[in-house]
Amino acid sequence: LERRKVLHDIAFWFDAFLVIAGLFDMFVILPMIQSDGFGGEPKNIVLLRLVRALKAFRAMRMVRTLRLFKGLRLLVKACQCFLPSLGWAMVLLTVFMSMSALILATLLQDFISNPVNHLEDREWVWMRYGTAYHALYTLYEITFAGNWPTNVRPVLEKVSHLYVLFFVIYITIIVFAVIRVISAIFLKDTLDAANNDAEQA
Repeated sequence: LERRKVLHDIAFWFDAFLVIAGLFDMFVILPMIQSDGFGGEPKNIVLLRLVRALKAFRAMRMVRTLRLFKGLRLLVKACQCFLPSLGWAMVLLTVFMSMSALILATLLQDFISNPVNHLEDREWVWMRYGTAYHALYTLYEITFAGNWPTNVRPVLEKVSHLYVLFFVIYITIIVFAVIRVISAIFLKDTLDAANNDAEQA
């Protein structure tokens, strides 16, 4: 029965994977590199680095020792509890940011393509809002980094103050309201994990 329990333990299979990866690195990869088995191509070094990077997962074994410390165990359990909420929160925010990025990039195309405007201003707008990717990354910074004045005020001054309507709505709804609702959900998940841990103790 004990052997069957061990075989159903995820930690056992994780340790086995680490041992096999170490043996593979020692007896297969290293001899190939030293004997120049692949003709000395750069992919040998890339493969070696990949295998050694996978060996870095051995640090995850430390998570098993966290069971001995109540505070650390509670933190890890709380992080595990809010991961599903984090995934859905990022899906929701990605939808909002993508829609806003497409709208903003489309509205600013006229300013970017107009040769009458200053070249430096057009380049600045292009680097931040010229494409869907640029606009999405800029909105990601605005949403999470809190540096929206540096990315918003130049648009108002160089392009048009009418864009204040767009940014006020986005910052109020997404940056202020939605982010705080998500933070409240994370806090609730953390408190639930703490309560469950206290009941089990």
